[in-house]
Amino acid sequence: MIKDHLRNYLIAQQNEIKRKFPVILENQDIEAIHDLRVGCKRINSLFFLFEYILQDLFVQKKFFKPFKKMFNLLGDLREVQILYNIVNNYKETLNIDLASYIVYLKQLEGKKTVKFTDWLNNYKLPNWERLWKKITSILDNINNEDIKARIQGYIKYKLSEIDEIYANLVDIGNFHRIRILLKQLRFVLEAAIDSIPDSNKALLSQVKKTEGYLGDWHDRLILLEHLEKFYQKNRRSIPENDYDKLVETISENNNNLLNSAREVLLQFDDVNQ
Repeated sequence: MIKDHLRNYLIAQQNEIKRKFPVILENQDIEAIHDLRVGCKRINSLFFLFEYILQDLFVQKKFFKPFKKMFNLLGDLREVQILYNIVNNYKETLNIDLASYIVYLKQLEGKKTVKFTDWLNNYKLPNWERLWKKITSILDNINNEDIKARIQGYIKYKLSEIDEIYANLVDIGNFHRIRILLKQLRFVLEAAIDSIPDSNKALLSQVKKTEGYLGDWHDRLILLEHLEKFYQKNRRSIPENDYDKLVETISENNNNLLNSAREVLLQFDDVNQ
């Protein structure tokens, strides 16, 4: 039943989060930090779905509140880790001097890691059993077919939001909003994958592909902003030619990523018919 699929998906995120806590506290493992943040995103996406299905009976902000601080701290930390990895790749492929910026990012990562682990040491997870009982008590009043229909309605609602933003782009930054909606849609599709039509399974593939392009684009957009601030304060630490070469390459990469994302977005109507 669809209720079981949703419940199992939520429990899987619960177990994943529990497993990652000791790994992060003991080793500050980068992948564990990434997985923990993704787990928070999956939970939040499911809560958005429940809010749509249950309407006034479920408030996403209220149920996600125990995770919000963790989610925000993880976002700050993960952003620096991503920038560090991207810059190192450009350093190797372009053969440019970015040593001072890389050292700065590593120091910043250390500070944010300490801040997060200090907070995590005192954090208590919400009562999952009580949380699910609240959700189940509401879902039990809705039959499975109705829940499936409402999930389909949610999928169409998210697609319409994406279509509207894409059709009325006022600036390139709106692609970030599309990326967020795609991520929410992806996790809902994954949670209900065994109970949805085959057309949505094809849609999931397209969503993952587009989200990947836009994720890489957004990471590099953040890098450009972060790098410019660093360079303005530390002009002598990066050779001007190397800085210009890096900015030009990132900008070119981002144009290509956006073009790839646009191509896939145009195919969404075909796979969801």
